[in-house]
Amino acid sequence: PEGCDRADWWAKVHDRVFFPPPASALELTSDISNYYYAVGSPEALTEEIKARRVGGEGKYHIFHLPDGPSTLQLPRLADRRGALRGL
Repeated sequence: PEGCDRADWWAKVHDRVFFPPPASALELTSDISNYYYAVGSPEALTEEIKARRVGGEGKYHIFHLPDGPSTLQLPRLADRRGALRGL
């Protein structure tokens, strides 16, 4: 994808390409190991998880979790529409 040759890393979700944040984004890191993805209904995202979401499209979500995914409380039980597959 266009611009990938200038980035340390990139992630493609359908037709969208995500790059590391600019250095001016003080709250985000450029280290790829701090980013995780999950697949699931947007309705399944808790307020805590929404606060960590930095990108995605539809049921695909990208999260910035510098302390790892274990810091989030994922919903335990949910129906199909409220489900979020693990990070």
